[in-house]
Order: sequence, then structure tokens, then C-alpha cells
Amino acid sequence: MGIQQHAIGAARAPEISSTPVSAAKLSVLHLEPIKDRLGPRWDRLSGLVHQLFEKALRGAQGRHDHFVLMDELSYVATFHDLTPYEAEVACTSVAKEVCDLLFGEGSEAVSIRSLIGTVSGGIADFPQNAGAEISSALERDGKASITTHHPPLAGPPPESYWIGWAHKRLAALTNDVAGFYPAWDLQRKRSSWLSFARRPKLPLAGGVAAKAAEDEKVTAELEIAFLRASADYALMVQHSGQVCPIASGVSYNTLSGFHSRMRYIQALKSLALSPSCPLFLKIARIPDGTPLARLWEIVLMISEPGTRILLEFADIRRLPALDIRLNVAGVGAVLPERCTENAALHIARCLLRRSAEQKGFAFLGDIAAPRLLKAIVGEGVHYVGGIGPARPPHWTGNETIPRLPLDLPPEIEKFFV
Repeated sequence: MGIQQHAIGAARAPEISSTPVSAAKLSVLHLEPIKDRLGPRWDRLSGLVHQLFEKALRGAQGRHDHFVLMDELSYVATFHDLTPYEAEVACTSVAKEVCDLLFGEGSEAVSIRSLIGTVSGGIADFPQNAGAEISSALERDGKASITTHHPPLAGPPPESYWIGWAHKRLAALTNDVAGFYPAWDLQRKRSSWLSFARRPKLPLAGGVAAKAAEDEKVTAELEIAFLRASADYALMVQHSGQVCPIASGVSYNTLSGFHSRMRYIQALKSLALSPSCPLFLKIARIPDGTPLARLWEIVLMISEPGTRILLEFADIRRLPALDIRLNVAGVGAVLPERCTENAALHIARCLLRRSAEQKGFAFLGDIAAPRLLKAIVGEGVHYVGGIGPARPPHWTGNETIPRLPLDLPPEIEKFFV
């Protein structure tokens, strides 16, 4: 089969661009044993493999992206609108989709290798001419991961003690309720991950509802329960055969206190984490004046395989330049109470600069007022939570796992118009 390209125009001289672009190389591993097992069916099946790869890649890429087939079953793809971490999640989804559709139940393990990294825009926009150059750059500097297809797990999905415990403790200690809430992708108009979060029982009045500070020991207890519940839910999502990060929050105060930090880290290290459904650990309410060196130390202390760290600052407008690479997946902020459209726009622009400094995605907390959402759409914020009514779509953790990613429901989609 000859070289195939998608969305590649006539060759022209590359324009010079120093802007880094996320790129990936996906390759089917152990191809010879697969070909030997399939025998004469390989010629027909290889065409199906290409169709599945191309369909999955088109679904994961944006309108400015390309992919090119490098050899028998190896693709180079670009992701202009995604950070390297988002590209990694996208490639995991692509690889899993191809494996599941192609090999189905009861097959032997099949693996797809993904190399994720960044390349300059000068070559990323011309993969027809630069596919080999992109491939070499990724082989040299990219981050490798393996997605393996196994037969679906037998038996019923695992049950979670900690999800029920988190709900009970929250009800006993506060007037809040908890659930797994979608974080909405503003560019793709869908939800790519879920966050186990607490919400006041009273309706949100716009912006983020404030709550009186609680006893630090109680807060730490609840955050550890939420962490364990989120890890359990990630395993349940994995059991359902899906790819979806699950987020859980921990306050900066909890991680600043020695005893509360040790309890949280001990709980984190005891978890069974899913490689295809990683945990987003959001360090919340980072106060003004926090030394970046101290924040870097905390990020290192809670970084574990299967986790990605998010930073949420109390006031992103007063945050100085993040001139230290903190190795985080995303940088976020919250909107103040009685937030105006101009203030929301200013916060979104500040957030975009700070997230770009960390090469991560930008996210905002609850946005209950449509006027605030309209103010930030198009400003580069990747994800927002809590869009819409006082009771946005959510799951307690006791229902059947939803099909992911989630499409915007009509009552929320209207806010994007």
C-alpha cells in the first residue's frame, strides 16, 4: 500500500515558524506475529487497519492538523490545538479505539506505541515533506507510551467502598453534595474528563459559590476520601473499556501542613492507579505570594505514575511570570463572586499566558452565568467546569458508567452560541 496523506495540499516551501506544535508517532508493535497469525487475511485486514487509524485520527485532530503514513503501520500526526499532555490522551484514545475495533474480544494482546513531543511549526505544517524529520525528532526527544489491547475484564465492574464513604462523610460534615462533574472542552464542545467535586445544595448565583473555611483536619479528611473515591472511579471507567482522566482536588493548605500532607501522600501512594484513566490532582486555592520554588517542591512530592498535576490559583491576575517549569498538565483559576464580563475576559487572558509558560492547558472553575462563558469563548481557555444551571449534569458514582467523551447537552450548548 502506498503512502497516504490526509488534508495535505500541494507541496510548497515551508514558512518559518518557531511556535512549537504537538506531534505524535503511532506504531503497531510486533507486526510480524500479527501478520503470521492472520496469514492470507492480512492483505485485506491491513486496509481496514488504515481506515480505522485514519478515522480515529480525524476525530482527534483539529482542522489545521495533518497525518501521514510513514511505513506499513506507522503514522506521524500533528495536534496544533492540543498541549503535549492532551495529545498524549488523544493518542491513547486513538490507539485504544483501533485495537478494540480491529481485534475485538478474545484476541491476543496487541500494543500500539505512541511517541509524543513538540516540533516547530515550520515543519509541523508540512508533514508530506517533513514526515521523516518529525519522526526522527520524536524518536530522539519524544515521550513514549504503550497502549495494549486486552480482552475486556470479565465479571461485574468493581465496587467502590470509598465513593460511598466520601458521600457519607461530606453529608455528615457539611451542607454540600458531591458528584462526578464534566469539564467541558470549549474547542470541541464535549467533555474529556470528569471531576469529583462538591457543590452547595443551594443554587449557584453566578461565578463560584463561596463557603466559609472549615477546620483544616476536616478538609484534609474529605480530600483524602475524594482522592480514594476518584481512584476507584477511574478503575471502574477502565473496566468499562474507556479512556478518561478523573480529577480530584486538594487544597494548598492541606499540602502545606506537614501532617496533613503526609496523610495525603500516604493515601496517594496506596492507590491502584489506572494507566488509561489517570488521576488529575488539582492543587486548589493557591494563595497570592506563594513562592514558586515551594510550589515546585509540592508538585514533586505528589507526582506519582498515573497522575497529572493541575494548579488552580486564587487570583491569576496577580500571579507573576511562571519562570520555573513546574511539570504540570494544566494551570487554572476561579472567577470571583459577582464577576463582570470584563473581569472574566481579563482573567482568561492572564490564565492563557501563564498556562503557555508551563506548556499546559488552561482551565477555569465553575461558570454558572452564560454571560461569563460568552465573554471567554475564543480566548484560548481549554476547559471549564460547572457551565449552566444550578444542577449541571453529574453522576454520583453508583450509576452505570456514561459513554465518554460526553457531548454537550442542549441546555448547555446554547451558552456557546
